[in-house]
Amino acid sequence: MHGDSMEQELINQLLALPGETIHLEKGEFLFHEGDIADHFFIVREGRLSIKKFEASGHIFAHRLVGPNNVLGEIPLYETNTRTYVFNAIAREKCSVYSIRYDVLEPAIAKDHSLAIAMMKIYTLHMRRQQAKYRDLLSPKKVHSIRHYCV
Repeated sequence: MHGDSMEQELINQLLALPGETIHLEKGEFLFHEGDIADHFFIVREGRLSIKKFEASGHIFAHRLVGPNNVLGEIPLYETNTRTYVFNAIAREKCSVYSIRYDVLEPAIAKDHSLAIAMMKIYTLHMRRQQAKYRDLLSPKKVHSIRHYCV
């Protein structure tokens, strides 16, 4: 199985679970940082920006997600009150498939292949994030960041 086809098979397993489709217009929030997290999302169409708004006014752009990307995976296994840690904002008209955690968790517990699929999704996300951080902190970029901050 190669990258995109593997991801598509994993996404298809998740799309087979009961859920609902949410439609967003450009600029609408799917969720806000601090909202109670009880849904896992799969982007079907369009793109969303994942951002964090700091009290200082700074905006941290975490990632851009498009079709077949997932959101809401971070709070899934939190032990305390689950909340979203970022804001998800539609950059254009979007269609998002939503699965409640209380549907997803028992499905993962019953279906080991789904549990493995989730681990693969987490791993792919971690690798992409590590690559972004590596690229951001490459020696040339660190120098330009330092120069900018001085």
